[in-house]
Amino acid sequence: MPGRILLVEDTQRLADALRTGLEGEGFEVTHFCRGGEASRYLATAAIDAMILDLGLPDCDGLEVLAAMKEQDCLAPVLVLTARDALASRVSALEAGAD
Repeated sequence: MPGRILLVEDTQRLADALRTGLEGEGFEVTHFCRGGEASRYLATAAIDAMILDLGLPDCDGLEVLAAMKEQDCLAPVLVLTARDALASRVSALEAGAD
């Protein structure tokens, strides 16, 4: 059964493609381009999963992940990023990404 996905991605073209595909599979997608907006949303909304870009215009995506964990949200997190350093991947996993 599809669920609610929070999509946090500032590249509109990529966000549109992801949203179209996910909604086509029956998921309810809420999209934000900025991390601050996503963090505020997480304070009041229930989600089933999050797709998160690390390179956001107003903050590092790991800050959004930290806000999610502060809300005791256990939804899985898929990180999308242009960062290719091993340290970036390790940091995301240590912060709670899946």
